[in-house]
This record gives sequence, structure tokens and C-alpha cells, in this order.
Amino acid sequence: MKNFRIVFVLMLLLSTTEIYSQLSAPDPEAVYGGRINAFSIIQTSGSTSQIFISTESANSIFYADVTTSGSPVFSAFSVMPGVGADDGYGSGIRTMAADANSGFLFFINNNNLYSTHYSSSTVNTIYSGGVSGMTVYGGYLFFTEADHLRWGSINSTTGAFTEDVNSPLTMPSALGTAQLVVNPSNLKLYLTDTGVSPMTLYKSSSDYNALNGTTTFGTLSTGSLVGAIVWNGFGCGLDGTIMYNGDTGGEKKVAHSIDDGSSWTTTSTGISGVSGPNFAFQTSGSDYIVYFAKCYATFNTSTKAFGSWAEFGNTGMETHPNDGVVAADPTNTSIVYLTTDQGIGASINGGATIFEIDDGMEAVQVKDFDMNSGKSDAWLAAKSGIRYVSGYGSTPIWSTAIFPNGDGSPYYSAEMVKNNPYSAFVGNLRVYKTQNKGNTWTQVFTAESAPYNYPGVGSRVEAIEVFSGDTNLVVCGYTIAEPSDSDSLQGGFFYSTDGGSSWNQQLLKASSGVYDADVNDIILTTEGGSPVAYIGVTYDLSIAISTRARSVYRAEWNGSSWSVRNDFDGSYTSTGSPITATIIDMHVTQTGDTLLACGTDAGTNHPILYYKILSGANLWTPFTTTGFPSSAGRAGKAVSFGNDTVYCAVDNEIYMMHFSGTSWTTGYTYPVGTEINVLYFDDLLVGTGTGIYGQKNDANLPVEMISFTSSILDDNVILNWATATEINNYGFEIQRSAYSDQRTADWEKIGFVKGSGNSMRTNQYTFVDKPKERESVKYRLKQIDNDGSFKYSNTVEVSFNLPVEFKLEQNYPNPFNPATKIRYSIPLVETQSSEAAQNVLLKVY
Repeated sequence: MKNFRIVFVLMLLLSTTEIYSQLSAPDPEAVYGGRINAFSIIQTSGSTSQIFISTESANSIFYADVTTSGSPVFSAFSVMPGVGADDGYGSGIRTMAADANSGFLFFINNNNLYSTHYSSSTVNTIYSGGVSGMTVYGGYLFFTEADHLRWGSINSTTGAFTEDVNSPLTMPSALGTAQLVVNPSNLKLYLTDTGVSPMTLYKSSSDYNALNGTTTFGTLSTGSLVGAIVWNGFGCGLDGTIMYNGDTGGEKKVAHSIDDGSSWTTTSTGISGVSGPNFAFQTSGSDYIVYFAKCYATFNTSTKAFGSWAEFGNTGMETHPNDGVVAADPTNTSIVYLTTDQGIGASINGGATIFEIDDGMEAVQVKDFDMNSGKSDAWLAAKSGIRYVSGYGSTPIWSTAIFPNGDGSPYYSAEMVKNNPYSAFVGNLRVYKTQNKGNTWTQVFTAESAPYNYPGVGSRVEAIEVFSGDTNLVVCGYTIAEPSDSDSLQGGFFYSTDGGSSWNQQLLKASSGVYDADVNDIILTTEGGSPVAYIGVTYDLSIAISTRARSVYRAEWNGSSWSVRNDFDGSYTSTGSPITATIIDMHVTQTGDTLLACGTDAGTNHPILYYKILSGANLWTPFTTTGFPSSAGRAGKAVSFGNDTVYCAVDNEIYMMHFSGTSWTTGYTYPVGTEINVLYFDDLLVGTGTGIYGQKNDANLPVEMISFTSSILDDNVILNWATATEINNYGFEIQRSAYSDQRTADWEKIGFVKGSGNSMRTNQYTFVDKPKERESVKYRLKQIDNDGSFKYSNTVEVSFNLPVEFKLEQNYPNPFNPATKIRYSIPLVETQSSEAAQNVLLKVY
């Protein structure tokens, strides 16, 4: 009998293997902007101002200094120390006002009144509960709660508020959402609510700085205001004229009164869009300019009439004024501030031309991200526009916000066409396509048009995907409003077979109609040569159970039609039972063979995460819940995979685990209230409600491994590994599993190798095993610190089923990158010498 010795070596040559670790601290990308709720501007010297902005992000309030003389200089924004992402004030601060004397800012959050200063992290509680409106004027603070007006003085040095001895005063009735304005002409305090006429409008009998126990509030008439108009903003002009701005849903209107409401004059501006929440005024000779929303006009103080209305001037689609708050600079009458689709803009010529001043404003609410396989170019969708980045792997260059065809609605989805950065689809209420890197755009679809007639408010394109095998096949998914809004309308799944030129709907749950399922995400795969779409949807408890879509639908395209099934039915799950859930995010691995889906369980409303391996059992299987949050009211918001590690965002936390792992680790915790909407592996990009951040899986590594290899010698398996550095390393427990599916593997300890403690040099380790199993065996290392904490390495697999012929397969992914894999096999060759080994050398150039 001849004896043969075969040496088969499997080495991890192209990438380092790292012991499991926490993620590094977030490194922000240079993407600035965001949606703004409120402004406040104060004068800090004869030629400087300070601007405060509140945003729809966890970074609640920012501030910046402005030099207003000569050529104005707008400094970058910084987060207010006490009202940042880690302070929990959230995205809903819509009323605030700063005191010019002390520099303190006062703001309302959740009906509580607070104050803070840009130089301190301290936030002072002024009043708790029921606060509905406030303003600051001339060193006094005024605010309403229930049917009371409270007021007092602000210390010019410390910013401390002292309530007046006569405060509070009782008003004739409570104001739900109050606007308080001091008239600069007669010095009286005006209080009003907003909405459809007649609104409540009060005027104090005393000057703002002389309120006392005998002060009364007279009711002014608003009954003659046009009732069909929704009045949203109130103000007092520099000459004492009182004003409301409103809209009819398509055109802005202004009503003004020069006799305290006895009569009103309504003016049509001719400017489209909705009204704004406030007014701003700036002197212009003996007259003054009135600003609101995105328009302005001169008010003639002699004729008491408006001149022609104009829209803020912009020079391109990157800087587009919207209908938000406005403010006038107190030290330079040519400077005005306004909200834009990207964030905040300014004009130094009274509004004729505007430009962005967003630098430092980390409030971009990232909703989607897609990058080419070369990791050099990407498209990003955010509530404040579309961004494009080039040179990401070397020197990233981010574009300013792009608004296709001037469409300033929030964007929720972005998809690059088959690694081609020139071609992309993006979606808000509508779907747009570019074929020249965003220089021009074409609207290719909107479900707001017939025959679908989706509502223009609340509808959004949450997902767009292009099939890599045929880029003519494009799919998108609509959601209508939120389940919390108790809407009865559902979105749908739409597709195009001609690259986006024409579209049709494929029903998933409904048997007829157009309102079918709220789609949250879509992934496309190839199975059996056919395109297959997996569609994650919302399980909406607010609608009838018979019409509720749920979990994940699978739709297979045969070239002319779709075959649809619910892929979370019992026949397609590892438990054999149907799964009812809301699936928020999905991911397909780079190799295309494994799917991930996360969301929230429909029963106890806790986070869930499933995987499906397209080969083999082909069933949706839950990951281990050990170390994974299970409390009600939380949800898996985003999922990704890279370097054999699964990443899942649950609210503000990122959890991570090797695919073969048995327990989850908290990789990083963002401040409470942070929305994590996107995870994209490269190392890891995290898209949140404050921007996009890079994080590496290499922070505070106790052990840095540089290789982990296995080889077969006769009947023995030889494991070799090397470390570059070690800190407090007790040693390595060697674990083995003979299961073919490592995700459900039972690992057993087979040995231990002592570590080197603390070392900054390369250390080599070896372990020899003689397994009884003669097919496929997997190994991993459990690295243990001196304090008992531990982390797992990647796995290596050894196969005793040797091939009978030489075979070298195509590398994947292709084109080649540092994560490329090449599968090959070598035959068992008999030689004249039983001691001769058959070795293969694979060189990569």
C-alpha cells in the first residue's frame, strides 16, 4: 500500500483578522446643513451679531458669530454645549429668543421653558409644564402657560430670570400655541393664536416694561380676515402696523391693519407655496422691508400699502429658499437670514441673492446611501437634499445639497446604477434620474399622478433599487405617512422595465386598488437566473387586520410578470411558523448569497433580526438574542455586514457580532434620541439624524491579529495565528465545530494557548488538532483578557473532502479589491515517494 501525505493550506492573505472590538468614535464627514425650526439673532457689538438656530436633529441648537461690517464674515456653526446630541432635547424646539444684554438664549421644549448660554453646558429650568409661547424684548422675558401671562426681568450679566411680583396675569382665555410680539411703535404686548379666522388676538393695556396688577388684555377683532386662508404668522411692523401671513394652499397672502384690527386689508403676494411662521422687518429709508417665508416686499409708511412682492433670489438648485423662518440682522440692514432646502441661507443685499452659511451645522438627516464597489463614489439622500461624493477612499469631495429640478421636498432614497456614478435615481415624493452626475435631472415617476393619485403630503419613496443584471429593471417602494398618524392609506411596490421611462404597480397584499403596502426597503437578488425582489413592509396596527401587509414579500420576475408570496409565511421560516413583523431595513451580502432583515416584532414590539441563506435550507432564521436588546418599544433600524461581522442599529445603539457568533456586543452608543437610519460597511458608515460618520472596528484592541491559518498534515489540523500587538492578553481558547452551518453551530473547547500578556512585537502561535470528523470542520479563537473579558476571531474551515482535479475559479467580487476571494481546488496526486507533498503556490499580482 502506498502512503501519501497531502498538505493543503488555507491562508488569509489579503486582509487582517481582528479580534472582536468596539467601534471607534464617530468621525464626521463634511456634510453640513439640515432642516431648521427657529432663529434668533442678537447684536453683540456695533459690528457683530450672534445667530442661534434650532434644528430637526438631536443636535438641537447651534450658534455662530457674524461680522457685519465691510464684507460680512459668517463663522462656522457650533453646537450649543448644553443642547447637543447627548443632552436629550431632541428635534422639536420651535420657539426660542435670545437676550442681547446677557447673551442668554431662552427656548421651549416639551412645553417647558429653559435658558442657556453658548459658553456653558448648564441649562436652567425657568418654568415646567404648559408653556405655549414666549418672547424676549428689551431685557424682559414673557411667556404664556394655560390662561396666564408670566413675565419678569433678565439680569444683564448672569442671565438670571426674576419673575415680576405682579406675575402672572390672567388672560380672557388660554391660547393653544401662542405667538407673543412687542409692538416697536406703541410698546404694547400682543398675543395671538393662528389658524383660520377668527383667531384670538389680545393687546395689553400697559407697555411691555410697565405691566402690573391692573394691566388688562383687550380683544382685537380678526373676524374680517378672509376665512378660507390659514393664517400662520403674526408680526408688528416698525410703524406699528399689525400683520398676519397665510396661504390658501397655493399662494401666499398678507393681511395688515393700521387700526388695531378694526379693519384688515388682504394682499395677494403672487408667490406660490405656503406661509411662514413669523415676520422679519428691516428699515429702508423712511419705509421698511417685510420678510416672511421665501418672499419680501417694501411697506410704504405713507400709503400704508405693500409694493410688489419678490422671492428670495438664488443662483442654482443648491441654494433654494423654502417657506420657513426668517430673521433680520440687527446691525446691518442689508443682511437677512432665511431657511433653505439645504439648511440656512443669508443675503447681504436685502434678499436679491442668497447663499448658504451651513458650515459646521451637523444636522443633516441622512436617509439613504449607495456607494460603488470601488468605494470611491457615492450618492446620499437626506431630508435636506441629495449629496454626491467623489474620491471617497482618498480625498473625499462632497457636493453641496442638490435639489433635482428645484424640488425641495425631503429625500429618502438614492440608488447608483450598477457602479456607474454618473447615473443614479433619487426619491422623495417623486423619482428623479440623472445620467451626468446630477448636472441635470429628469422626473421619471410620481405616484401622486393618475391612476394612483397618492396624497402629495405624507407620501414618500423609501426605496429604489436597480437590478444589476439588467439595468432596465428598476423598482421603488412608497410609504404613505406613519402608522402613528393613524392613516388608512398604504403605499405600494412599483417597477419599470425600461430604465425608468414607464412604471406599473405590482400588488403584494391587496387584490385590487392602489393602496397596498407601506414599503420600507427593497433588495434585489438573482435566483435561478431570475431577478427576485425582497420587499420589507410595515405591519400597520391602525388599519383593519384583513388589509394589513406584513413582514417581507418575495417577488420573482419571469420577464413579463411577478410571482409574489409572503416570504415570512411558515413554509419559509426556520421555525415553521409565520412571522408577523414590521421590517424596516434589509441587506444582501456582497457575495449575494445571504439576506438580512431587521425591524420590530408586531406582538411585543421589540427589535428583531433575521437572516436567510439562499442556498441550502433557504429559510428565514432568527439570530441569537443573547446580548441583543429585547425591551418593548424599540426597533432594529438599520443592518449591514462586512468582514464576517453583522452590524445592527437599534434606535441609538449599534450592536455587532460575527456571523458565527453566539452573543452580541454593543459596538457604539450614540446619544439618546439619535436616529440611526443607515449602516453601510466601509469600514462602517453610519447615517444619522445629525449627519454621516465613519467608524472603524479597531478601537482599543486588546489584541490585533494579523493572520489566522489552517492546514492539514496527514490526519492532523494545524492552526497557526499571529498577533501584531497584545494588551493584557491572558490567552486563546481554541474552539471547534463540525456543523456545516456555522450560524447554528455548537462550539466546543478543544484546547488553550497562553498569550504573551503585553507585547508590541509580532507573536506566532500554533495548535494541532486531530478531529474525528472527516468532512468539514470549523475553528475559531476565543481571545481572553486578564480581566476575564473575551472576544471571538473569525472562523476558518478545513475540508477533508479533497478534489480530484485542479480548478481555479473567477475571483469575486470583480473588479479586484482587498476583500477579493478566489476559490480553487487541487487533486490528490500519487508520487513515487510517500514522503513527497503536493503544494500549490498561488500568486496574486
